[in-house]
Amino acid sequence: MIPTTTSNNSAILALLHLCHVRSYPAKTTFIRPGDLGDCLHFIIEGSVSICAEDGDGHELILAYVNKNEFIGEIGIFKGAETRQVTVRTRTPCKLAEIGY
Repeated sequence: MIPTTTSNNSAILALLHLCHVRSYPAKTTFIRPGDLGDCLHFIIEGSVSICAEDGDGHELILAYVNKNEFIGEIGIFKGAETRQVTVRTRTPCKLAEIGY
């Protein structure tokens, strides 16, 4: 989670002005395995779950990600070309999309 210091808040607010902001209702899948990994998401409002399937096709919840956290940073650091997990909103969400 991002510390809520004044300097960090100012930097994030400046960054958000450069992003596409999208709203999603609860239970909406917006990242799927195989999707191109070309953007980072910042959760402005809401909560999402990160899921994967096991060998038997059962969905496993790997993490819950909440307000003021990022999704998709692994692609930046590891150079991943495609997504490996499913990301679904748990609640109504507002997300900032940052292309890379």
